Amino acid sequence: MEKARRRLFSIIFVCFLTLMLFREGLSNSAEKPKKSLSAFPILMYDTDIGLGYGGKAKFVHYLAKKESFDFIVFNSSKGERWYVFAFSIPDFEIRQGKKYPISFDIKAEYDKYLKYSFYGAGVHSKKEDELFSPFISLVFRYDTSDSQIHPRRGFRLLLQNDTASKLFGNKKARYSRFTLDLRKYLCLFGQRDVLAFRGLVQKISGASIPLLEMSFLGGGSAMNAMRGYKLNRFMDKGKFLLNGEYRFPLWKKAGGNIFIDGGCVWSSWSKINLNKFLMDYGWGLRYYLQNFVVRFDMGISSESTGIYFNFGHIF
Repeated sequence: MEKARRRLFSIIFVCFLTLMLFREGLSNSAEKPKKSLSAFPILMYDTDIGLGYGGKAKFVHYLAKKESFDFIVFNSSKGERWYVFAFSIPDFEIRQGKKYPISFDIKAEYDKYLKYSFYGAGVHSKKEDELFSPFISLVFRYDTSDSQIHPRRGFRLLLQNDTASKLFGNKKARYSRFTLDLRKYLCLFGQRDVLAFRGLVQKISGASIPLLEMSFLGGGSAMNAMRGYKLNRFMDKGKFLLNGEYRFPLWKKAGGNIFIDGGCVWSSWSKINLNKFLMDYGWGLRYYLQNFVVRFDMGISSESTGIYFNFGHIF
């Protein structure tokens, strides 16, 4: 408990110090936004995590420095415990498409996932090895989209390499995982109808790769999104993932979408078999708040049906 208090105090102190350091630069930048609060209670059922409850809130410009504070508190019947605190200055949506001399983001996240344990293979696996596999990430982003919350036009490119080794504190795993993520957004019939496309390629290689660090497909998470299949249904050392959505308005802040997901997994570049490409389809609802999007999706495949309730677009 004492360690948690010290960490919380450190986070608050860093946020306060950053506000003071950035105060002058931000006061001289472009137009000042209005302060806003977006809050939403959570009571939902999700195929991946079961019955969930909690809430999300985001405060923007309450200190008049274009900053944002974002909070998530979430628990589920299948054992997920997800707590998030994020601070940005300027807020990531305020700075979208603008130039600032410097920006700052800090995020503290605790995510205890489902009620299962994996201790490694064989009779000699030990409990202290349970699910702990740290790695370091190097990320390159290129983004011309008009919004981080609800993009309507533009292009995004993400290149990411995750590396696990003894040098970075991993006692057993030795691997490198490369991800290429491309996204395109197009407006149709006005400003509220959007076609969104995403293509993702991922490959992991190394001398020692933990099972839970492999490339997965299945479920409603952003990196694995095949919403008609169960969580982590397909796994191997590489994957292709394609997502397409048509997002359209319904009434006031409410919207809908129809989507199709496709993908396959493979063990090596030479063993890619596109005849094994799998597909699902579905529909969803969206509720657009000022600072985030509430998302409901239902995905259908030849194997199962997935129901998902969460925040933010899948891509």
